[in-house]
Amino acid sequence: MKKINLLFIAIILVFASCSTEDASPEISSNILGDWNAVSINYTAETTTTFSGQTLTNNAVGEGYDINIVVTFSESPNTVVSQGNYNVHLTSTVLDQTYTQDVVGPEFFQDGTWEQNGNKLIVTAQGETSEATIEKLTDSELELYIDTTEDLSEQGATIISKIKARYKFTR
Repeated sequence: MKKINLLFIAIILVFASCSTEDASPEISSNILGDWNAVSINYTAETTTTFSGQTLTNNAVGEGYDINIVVTFSESPNTVVSQGNYNVHLTSTVLDQTYTQDVVGPEFFQDGTWEQNGNKLIVTAQGETSEATIEKLTDSELELYIDTTEDLSEQGATIISKIKARYKFTR
């Protein structure tokens, strides 16, 4: 009987945890038009392995002085980004924390776009990126990007896991 109760509790916990994570995005408008970026936040974990040694860098970035306008057009579906922003970056490596301000990192590259449900797919310079639309109303757009970049060069392997959240208004 105790095993059945434990199993029942475990099942309830699994369903309870899934229900909050699987919340449906709010999509009640279309993406066409001009969007002004109002906040940009990043988290990243970069793991570098070289000669059997591994080094991990955790970073958090927050955008400031944001002056970005992203325009989504149709027929053809093009996306154009204009403006710039800066990032206040805090990194932790080997239990040491460093802060720096990064001026003008690249935002969206101009390209083409398509929307498939809550997925926004942008193709620029032959590369495709995917973002999750968490909110799309007449006045708000929230995008979440979760990417992993793998690079091997001269015996070193670098794996970067980057999560970014962008909020726009119009």
